[in-house]
Amino acid sequence: MGGRGSGDLRSFMGHGEVQVLAVCDVKKAAREGIKQQVDQRYGNSDCRSYNDYREVLARDDIDAVLIGTPDHWHALICMAAARSGKDIYCEKPLSLTVNDGRAMVDAVTRYDRIFQCGSQRRSDARCRHSCELVRNGRIGQLHTVRVGVPG
Repeated sequence: MGGRGSGDLRSFMGHGEVQVLAVCDVKKAAREGIKQQVDQRYGNSDCRSYNDYREVLARDDIDAVLIGTPDHWHALICMAAARSGKDIYCEKPLSLTVNDGRAMVDAVTRYDRIFQCGSQRRSDARCRHSCELVRNGRIGQLHTVRVGVPG
């Protein structure tokens, strides 16, 4: 329930068609803090908190999951969620390896689940405009690209 996961969760709770039933984190303080926010949002104390994602996936009343874990957990939880019949929203990056990504796609396909990877920035108008400038040669000949990852 760190920065990205809790941010996504708050965004999801802004949609009337979404009802958050459970939160999960290995850190008790993180999950309990978010649970309080969920309960406050819905005006009750029905949200359950877990420290093991498998307990969330075992619930029949949960239709979809948000995976906002550290990157190395994405594939494992995604495949388990698909197998459990849950639809999935997974934060970027999709996976750490091509093989993990392939296994995720195979699981989602096999269990006929809906899947979305959170890569909204690529749809952002500024990013698209930048890509168009590069592709159309408007910034000149491109010869070096350096990429940094926050944190």
